[in-house]
Amino acid sequence: MVRRPRSGSVLIRRQRVTIHPSPTRGIGNGRPPIEVHVGGCYAAGKRRRTVPRDEARRLLTSGVRACTHCTPDAQLRILD
Repeated sequence: MVRRPRSGSVLIRRQRVTIHPSPTRGIGNGRPPIEVHVGGCYAAGKRRRTVPRDEARRLLTSGVRACTHCTPDAQLRILD
């Protein structure tokens, strides 16, 4: 069963690394996020997880890139 994010949820995309993870770690665990997306964005990719709005705001203000297609910074009302 595939769980779809709610319409108001925010997704983050994780960075791909060439190091092979240990078998006890899942794909994407422990890797820093590289981009923030709005739930349902077609550009989010496969390696993503849903985060609360507060965490998305914190990530965007700390320098994580916002998707240029779905503009999560504008939807979260974060001004440059």
